[in-house]
Amino acid sequence: MDAFRHVNPTGAPVDEMPLDLFMGAAVCFDLRHIPDLGDITAEDMDVAEKKAGVKVHGHIVLLCTGFHNRNYPSIDSVWKNPLLTVEATRWLYERGSRMHGVEGPSTDKPTDNIFAQHRLCRDLGISHWEWLVNLEELLGKGEFQFFGVPLKFKGGSGSPVRAFALLDN
Repeated sequence: MDAFRHVNPTGAPVDEMPLDLFMGAAVCFDLRHIPDLGDITAEDMDVAEKKAGVKVHGHIVLLCTGFHNRNYPSIDSVWKNPLLTVEATRWLYERGSRMHGVEGPSTDKPTDNIFAQHRLCRDLGISHWEWLVNLEELLGKGEFQFFGVPLKFKGGSGSPVRAFALLDN
């Protein structure tokens, strides 16, 4: 996970971020139609929300693009991830989502050195997990509880997590 310090030298390090940020009600969006190096748009989020049957209201939102299954363990797994557009990030923020997760190494495209999505997360005070796997297992499950709690690295700009979901069924 990326701590607020990840893109802001004065942002909170991982050990100072509130623990409740990393757990809670969640939903997984089916975005497997998004190609490698494609863009996840606000319109994609609207469609995925309807398909998931869960109205996002403060939820953790996990984005399943099928990227990991298509690319791991090839070198493409670090060079072809989709982009979460700034409009889609604003879509999450406007619905109270403080954390979201993706399968690839970044929420920004690897060819983009501007890091617009990371910068917007910084400005909005939200963050994300990267390198999540097995998100396909969460599709169609509705709302569930998700946990992605970081290690408490003093002053850290990020941390590995042990991510897991608790399902009702």
